[in-house]
Amino acid sequence: MTWNARHNRHSSTEEQPKHGDQTCKISDEFARRLAKLAPDETVRAVVMPAPYFRNSAATRRLRGEERQAILREARQHTEASFQEIDEVLARTGGQRLSTTGNALGYILIETNAAGIDAVSSLDWVNAVMEDQAIYPHRDPNAYDPNAPDHDLDRPDHQQP
Repeated sequence: MTWNARHNRHSSTEEQPKHGDQTCKISDEFARRLAKLAPDETVRAVVMPAPYFRNSAATRRLRGEERQAILREARQHTEASFQEIDEVLARTGGQRLSTTGNALGYILIETNAAGIDAVSSLDWVNAVMEDQAIYPHRDPNAYDPNAPDHDLDRPDHQQP
């Protein structure tokens, strides 16, 4: 079964994948983009771990030292997964871009489609998302005085 076929295998007549199944860890749009990549072409991705920490004190506000302890634990938990993800990425020609753990537990990586597939198969991974730039929405009808082709559209422009 090919990478693309495995990630896009469910249809309306087949059983839908369960949460935690590898097919749910990558969005359909990201899977389509990965399927179009050349085997050696790399992509940056964000690896999100499955939730591991539950706040038992959700009814009360946490004090500063409690918050700091939670952040420390989250960073340590993230860094504990570095060795496993590094081994997977080494086999697939990728690399980990995150150098330290963080409070949210995510890990930045750069690898090819096979590497994304291998990382998404790890049990502790909840999701693998494409790391992409986010741009503000630009209204195509908005007037941009700095655009080079808008000089003729300016209200103060005099035609010869």
